This record gives sequence, C-alpha cells and structure tokens, in this order.
Amino acid sequence: SVRSYRFSRTPSKERAAMEVSKGSIPAMHNTRQGDMTDEEVTQCLLDLETWFKSNCEELGNVYAQTPPASDDAIKELESSLEGGQIDSVLKSLLLAHDGNMPVYSSTTLSAKKILEARSEILSSDKVWLLRGECQNTCVRGC
Repeated sequence: SVRSYRFSRTPSKERAAMEVSKGSIPAMHNTRQGDMTDEEVTQCLLDLETWFKSNCEELGNVYAQTPPASDDAIKELESSLEGGQIDSVLKSLLLAHDGNMPVYSSTTLSAKKILEARSEILSSDKVWLLRGECQNTCVRGC
C-alpha cells in the first residue's frame, strides 16, 4: 500500500526522517568542498584517541602512550619518496602518534616501519605494488 504524507504540516526534521525511511537521502545545503583542514584532522585524531582509550582498553592505551614521530623520522620518510613529501593526513597521523593506531585487527605502522616495508617491497618482485601497476595476479583479474 502506498502512504501519502502531508509535508506542508510536517516539521522539517520529521519530513527528512520520512524521506530517509523511504529510501532517499535528503540533500544537504552545506555540502563539504575540498579536503579536511589540518585543524579538522587534528581534532579527528584527538576524538579517535579518546574513543580508543574508552573502548579499546589495552590497544587504546598503547596508542595513547605512543609518542609522535620525530622530525628526523618524517624527513627520512619524505626523502625516500620521489616527490619528497608525504600526504598531509599521514604526516598529521605520524605527528600525533608514531603508529599503533588500532585498525580492525591490526595497528598502523610507525614512520620507521613504513620505510622498512617500502624497502622490502622495492627489493622484491612486488615493486609493482608501489607503482600501482597490476600484474594480473589479483583475485579480481584487473
């Protein structure tokens, strides 16, 4: 059966809830444009740290107690890349804590471990992974 709604008498929040319940998403008038600012990334990382400490017990505490990456470690990582720069969000992440952020059943790598993993890949037959090339060995058969 089809229900009809009288939107003219329905408050906007209820109207939006009805629209969502019918399977559509209401348009937002202040849609995001561009990337996150450094301040937003910093706040996001603080929020994550707080949540991890409250909800992930030991892993959250390990992450919270992990010191930031040193300037030397970040410079070494940057100098290993062709463009000489790492992504600003990765840099913010490393400057907040040098690895150990819980992600599913793993944790993020420190700057030093990123360098080690990169060197290992470059010296193996899997160098194509860093270049974004497909070797027709993936499951999806790209």
